[in-house]
Amino acid sequence: MMTLDKNRFQLLKANLEKLIATVGLANVSDYIVSDKTISEIEKTSLLFLVENKLAYKDI
Repeated sequence: MMTLDKNRFQLLKANLEKLIATVGLANVSDYIVSDKTISEIEKTSLLFLVENKLAYKDI
């Protein structure tokens, strides 16, 4: 079960990069929050990744 969850998160993470390229880093959080197909835990993890990208984009 853990492998399935890890694989799903890797897929979500790859799709996150595509979404960022499409809508922009500043707008991607809205899309993650409104997505009904991912769990709250996955949303939290993805939003954490977005927050880190936003924090380090100016460095």
